[in-house]
Order: sequence, then C-alpha cells, then structure tokens
Amino acid sequence: VEFGVDLVVSGHVHAYERTYPVNKAQVLQRHYESPGAPVYVVSGAAGSEEGLTINFNDPPAAWSAYREYTAFGYGIAEARTVGDTVALAWEFRRSDTDEVMDSMEITKPAPKAAM
Repeated sequence: VEFGVDLVVSGHVHAYERTYPVNKAQVLQRHYESPGAPVYVVSGAAGSEEGLTINFNDPPAAWSAYREYTAFGYGIAEARTVGDTVALAWEFRRSDTDEVMDSMEITKPAPKAAM
C-alpha cells in the first residue's frame, strides 16, 4: 500500500490463485477499479514433475477471488492506456486448450504528466 503496487505475481505452489485487493489480510474491495492495495496472483501451474498441488481445495480465505488446481496453465499480462485511464489486464489460460480460466482488469486514472 505504501508504494502504490497494484499487482504482485509470484509462483511456487503448483496451482493458481488470484486475490481481491488486500492489505494486511483484509479485503479492501471486491472489484479492481483503483484498487488501493495489491492484487496477488500465484501463477505456479505451468507444470512440474511433482504435478499439481492436490491439497489446495481447502475452503479459500475471504481474500481469494479465484483458484484453479486441476489443470496446468500460464498467465498473460497486458498494460494499456485508454484516454485518461490506465489498465492492466490479466488472464490465466489452460495449457492444453488455451481456454481462459480466469481474467481480471485493474483500472485507474492515468498519472498526470510532470511539468
């Protein structure tokens, strides 16, 4: 929150999860317009000889917006400016079919140009 980070992407668990905007384990909002706190994505489902994490189906925490632990996949991020809005789109796609399993878009006003 202190540094204005909007998205944190990491991997380790052999599964996928996306959160709502979260600060100190508290959900700030359940949408992605001017989030005010980071959205966390664990994108660890690209594949491993160990296979997918099989014990990831516990009830998700309140901050969890989406989980996928049954298929390998990968993420795609796209940043763009439309008028006076900046957007960061994220998709999680299934590796074997390229099907979009999850998507979200963070939007906020574009920063003012320095004079």
